[in-house]
Amino acid sequence: MTTLLYLAWLGIGLALLLVLLLGRTRNANLIFFAGILFVSGLATPLSLSDIVEQTFWLPVQSRRSELFLAFGLMGTAALLLQSRRANRVDLSLASMFYFLSLLYAALLRGYHEGALVLFESTVFCVFTVIPLALWSSNYVQSPNNLAIIQRVILLVNILTIGFVAVQFVQDSSMLTLGNANRFRGLLSNPQHAGVQFALFSASALWIMLHDKARYFTVALAVLAVNGVLLLWSGSRTSMAMFLLAGGVIAYPRLGRQAIYLPLFGLIGFGVYSIVTTKLGVDIQTDRLAAGGNTRSEAWRMLIRQGVNNPLTGVGVGDSEKSENGWLYGFATYGIGMLAIQLIWTAAAIREILVLVRRRNRFAPEIRPTAYYCIGILLAYFGGAVFEGYLISRVSTPMCIAFLAFTLTLLLRKTADVGSVQPSKKPTTYPHASYGA
Repeated sequence: MTTLLYLAWLGIGLALLLVLLLGRTRNANLIFFAGILFVSGLATPLSLSDIVEQTFWLPVQSRRSELFLAFGLMGTAALLLQSRRANRVDLSLASMFYFLSLLYAALLRGYHEGALVLFESTVFCVFTVIPLALWSSNYVQSPNNLAIIQRVILLVNILTIGFVAVQFVQDSSMLTLGNANRFRGLLSNPQHAGVQFALFSASALWIMLHDKARYFTVALAVLAVNGVLLLWSGSRTSMAMFLLAGGVIAYPRLGRQAIYLPLFGLIGFGVYSIVTTKLGVDIQTDRLAAGGNTRSEAWRMLIRQGVNNPLTGVGVGDSEKSENGWLYGFATYGIGMLAIQLIWTAAAIREILVLVRRRNRFAPEIRPTAYYCIGILLAYFGGAVFEGYLISRVSTPMCIAFLAFTLTLLLRKTADVGSVQPSKKPTTYPHASYGA
């Protein structure tokens, strides 16, 4: 990406900002999150020989970074306008060290690739990660607001499925990679697509269980489609992530909601049958049951690269594998990156343990939020053992993780002042706010 493109998308971002912020500023927060979450699920599609695939959505997919920055600028400006009502910025320790790790990656990327890349990477990090870390603390004044955010995630999920459907009609072969025809969606890698839909599925399941009044049927249908796409990706890591997050999310309601599991399976089987028989798509799921070890050699290679270049790593361009978030950070950016990652991982684990220990102190109406955060963060770090998204500057896991970190801080503050009694109207709790 050139500096000229950066400046062009800066202008687009500011134009969007002026249009949106002339209205309700809080809505701009949701639009920012929806936009940046959707764009995080795009990537330039490459073949196994690194040739760009001419997909229907290539003009959008190939401009992922520019679009991500444009929405980031909108979010940054929204935060600045709202900061007039702010006394302090309240951010979790995990979020702060996560941001530091991404900023460190931007600086080291400049070291490896030159001064221009240093400038561009730093600007990109500051104007995308900061609003991503702070938007939810500015918007969420109560754990009850998670329902609204989950509906936004569901909407992005539906939009992504719609884009996939258009590509399927235009040329379904562009949705797959390799001889195994593994689904990669709007991304470049089946593993990335699997992780994306695993996190989407966790949100759809949460809505199905806890926001049933209006959205149960929609969430159920979306979850069934997600299940088929998740199977199609052939990603064992992604399937494990969904089962882990979904199990924790469903735990409080599993007894009463077990009756819906066969219904979900029936709908999922129906969608699977239509796709495979009527539409003639070859969805191979053999890899999900395969017992082969596809990670050990990659881990050894990452360790070897990191040990041979301990201070600065080898850079993104020379990293040969990415099958572990921490080792990928070590190999790419050196021991400093690994140290920062371990600190923020420890901080996040502490937040998870606090939620687990205090879960019974939460009012029943906000307890589902606690279980969502626990499930998402467990899945996030569990998946990072096998995937390299911890240092990615544009990814769906990053967007969801920052949301979960903010919610854990809000929940911890809520528990610190005791349980909150249920009420028909949303209650304002002590919150991590950019404007308190």
